[in-house]
Amino acid sequence: MAIRKICASCGGYNKESATFCDKCGQSNLIEQEVADAPEDGDISILINKSDNENLKKASQNATFMKYKMKWHDVLTAWFMYVWCVGNIANGIRWFSGSMFTKGSEVYGLSHGEALDLIYAAVPWLESAAIGFGIFSVVYGIACVVIRPMLRDLKKKGLYAFLGLMIVAILGNIGTVIMESQALQEMGVESTASSGTIIIPLVFACANIVYYAKRKSLFE
Repeated sequence: MAIRKICASCGGYNKESATFCDKCGQSNLIEQEVADAPEDGDISILINKSDNENLKKASQNATFMKYKMKWHDVLTAWFMYVWCVGNIANGIRWFSGSMFTKGSEVYGLSHGEALDLIYAAVPWLESAAIGFGIFSVVYGIACVVIRPMLRDLKKKGLYAFLGLMIVAILGNIGTVIMESQALQEMGVESTASSGTIIIPLVFACANIVYYAKRKSLFE
């Protein structure tokens, strides 16, 4: 066994005293204890399975050092739990119809009375609300299921997380379309905000850029 510095950029072996890689000139050198180490400067060797694992870990460590992972830690430690609770809460609001009757007390109507009037004016809205309620609850559960895979740097967790964000955008677009159509049928001007779509779109783009720089960490 001997100590050699392995370059996390190209995989080259370097002598223990090296500061920069002899092969590519990079400074991402990680000390590793290796079996049958090559002569100094000789990097044309066959790396066994164990060496490959060490090199992989060295590369990951170098990426961790190069790119901060604070957002990843926040995202997987608590944000996805909040995301889950928020979506399940939205699902309950869809099922109860409470999002349609906000402010009904101003007109002297109870929640139930206002909801009956709305569903009578737009018959398809009740079925749509149930559908969006189911969607929101399933989405919330998916956040919790995907979280450990993303936390453990699994590629399927990363792809599933990116898929969640795309689905969120599509879901918000569907919500805006449904609200606009329902209000149009009731003869009321739509109050749908473009922020309903823009906010998840910006969030998705920011995460795509963030994880694109760290994709080598995922396996």
